Amino acid sequence: WNFIDGLPMLSLFWEAAIEVIDTHAVRQRANDCTPLGYSTASALHNLWDIADLRGVETCTLELSMHFSSFEDYWAPFLSDVTQSSSYANTLGKDERAALKNRLYDKILGAGPDRSFVLPAQAYAVKGTA
Repeated sequence: WNFIDGLPMLSLFWEAAIEVIDTHAVRQRANDCTPLGYSTASALHNLWDIADLRGVETCTLELSMHFSSFEDYWAPFLSDVTQSSSYANTLGKDERAALKNRLYDKILGAGPDRSFVLPAQAYAVKGTA
């Protein structure tokens, strides 16, 4: 198992989409799908402070997303249940294939399909009312 450039699953997807289909619309969709405002531990801490919670603590949870193959990674993008998968399903056959190929190159390079791990982070916050 190895980590791929420290980029999580969705970041890789939108980065590849911008590289393959570089339009204003793609950049806007990528921005719309990026959590804003409360996407850091300190931002969550501040939100809970504003809500008058006491003893606010945050921590970062480091996670590993294990994939058995590239298809295991790619399959959720075809489900049409998230913003990224809905976007992937709006693409024509050639654009979707180009995006898939770019993602494969970013994750596995020129090598054969194999298992891999992508890092991810989540933030936890607690406080007392």
